[in-house]
Amino acid sequence: MLPSSCQPSGARVTATLCHRKTADFSPRADALECLAWTNSCRPVHPPFVGEHEKLYEHIMLRRSDAAVPFTALCGLLKRLGFDERIRGDRHIFATSRVEEILNLQPKGGRAKPYQVRQIREVLLKYNLHLED
Repeated sequence: MLPSSCQPSGARVTATLCHRKTADFSPRADALECLAWTNSCRPVHPPFVGEHEKLYEHIMLRRSDAAVPFTALCGLLKRLGFDERIRGDRHIFATSRVEEILNLQPKGGRAKPYQVRQIREVLLKYNLHLED
């Protein structure tokens, strides 16, 4: 339950975090306690959730595959334990835990949608998750 200072007002619920100044202030605990969710089905991320976690969720929830930034996708794969080789504009990712080799190529600063789908299939097939 949200504290009264964090209760959303009005018909449209928006992402809000209360900024209470107390002696026992804990940013993580207060952020979780005061987090208000939107009316849509997507969660509002607390301020301590990183870029890789958001991108992982974006890919796994099958949101727009065309809207994935290429550099962020490369960073996510590196964090998942893949080794990167670069040949021209192609980025080749491989790891001993995965049989497939992922070959990515940027298109206008974004990853190609079919390559994002391939990555999702590999993540699901090998049950790859971000480590805390």
